[in-house]
Amino acid sequence: MKTKLGLLLLMLLITVGCDDSSHRGETAEQAAEIAKLQEQVENLQKITAQRAAATLATRIRKLGQIRSVGGVSAANLGLTFVQPQRDKDTGFMVAGSNDTKSILSLKSIHGVEIDALEKQMRPGAPGEAGSYAGFLGQTERLLQVMADDNRLVVENVELTHQDLARPLLLLGYFARKQRGEKEVKLGDLTFKVRARKYNGTQDSPFKDGTDTDTDVTVINTHTGYGLSYSLLVPQMIERYGFYEGKGTSYRVSPKMIIDVLRAERSTQAGGHQRLPFEPANDPELKQALELSDPTALTELDLWRADVTDAALTGLSRLTNLKKLNLSDTRITVNSMPAIANLTKLTELWLAGTKINDESLHHLSNLTNLRELHLTRTNVSDQGLPALSKLTSLRELGLSETKVTDEGLKSLRQMKSLTELSLLRTQVTDQGLMMLSELPSLKSVHTYGTKVTKEGQSEFKRRLAERSASGR
Repeated sequence: MKTKLGLLLLMLLITVGCDDSSHRGETAEQAAEIAKLQEQVENLQKITAQRAAATLATRIRKLGQIRSVGGVSAANLGLTFVQPQRDKDTGFMVAGSNDTKSILSLKSIHGVEIDALEKQMRPGAPGEAGSYAGFLGQTERLLQVMADDNRLVVENVELTHQDLARPLLLLGYFARKQRGEKEVKLGDLTFKVRARKYNGTQDSPFKDGTDTDTDVTVINTHTGYGLSYSLLVPQMIERYGFYEGKGTSYRVSPKMIIDVLRAERSTQAGGHQRLPFEPANDPELKQALELSDPTALTELDLWRADVTDAALTGLSRLTNLKKLNLSDTRITVNSMPAIANLTKLTELWLAGTKINDESLHHLSNLTNLRELHLTRTNVSDQGLPALSKLTSLRELGLSETKVTDEGLKSLRQMKSLTELSLLRTQVTDQGLMMLSELPSLKSVHTYGTKVTKEGQSEFKRRLAERSASGR
């Protein structure tokens, strides 16, 4: 098939010619021949794509049937795959196939009404099943999200949700039992896997008894394609075909899963709306960015990644980035010009990096910043005047820096500042009293400074007086 397509393309190139002037006077017969060749090429391209898609689907189905990873059985990992079971009230097949029309007509799932489920899935919902990031965007509808993904997976790609979920479950359960990063085989594919455990657990909003305390990253060693996910997500995919909504950063789209399970690199891969996996170093960051749509990325969290200035040269392509966390990375002042081009940033985290006073001059153009975190950096009084143009700033972190009372004078233009962290700095009562003049300031953290109890009391009194007077 590839040979035939190549010959047709060569024939088309010869017929058309490399220079427009050579065929300006082409006959009707020549034009017809060119059109015929173009149609044949297009048809062969479609057939080739269809065959490639069918081969990939077959491969993923086989991966979905595997019951061990790295020579360890699912049972020994503490993993039991859910068996299909029909909900007697709605007819919904848990851990099975459902047609899209029936999904859209559901009134409840697992005994929980759809309205109640959506409320529990919104960002910041209370309770153990609530999540700060949410499982759905603020206005997304649960059934529509599930229906859209069902059309793609079941109707278009001709897979099941279980085919996509179970390889992730096996890799995830294996990763959480390891210390550090490991390489492991799943079928004929090899993955680097690593897990991050948290204190506490995140319960499923479906109230089915499932939860997790683990985020997992898996990277296909042959293709470089990777995926990071909460271990709760493949559990929800397996049971309900729910990949989370497009309005949440925890969504794992079906296309992301398909990409990481590919045996070869493909032009069909990538274009993701978020970074598909959490990179640990420069090469991984480069690969993750290549798989993402640079204009769609709005958040980039590289906290504690072994990332250097060299990897950040392409940041300027992320024109719609709003949140950037580079805390505890190895960046220096050399990364600041690239950051300065991200004019839509509203949150910037640089804590624990090697930036200094010179670095802050590059931030003056980021007038949309609402949060700036400079804790544990080499920033001092000399650098703070560069922040005076950030008049929209609401939260500023200067803890464990060389800032003193003298530097705080530069903050008096920040009329929108509501919270300021000055932990373990050389600030005194005098500096704190200057800050009381800021009209929006509500909180200043001064533990480990030279501020006295009397100074704190006087500061609070002035804030209360200001609030009472309406100033």
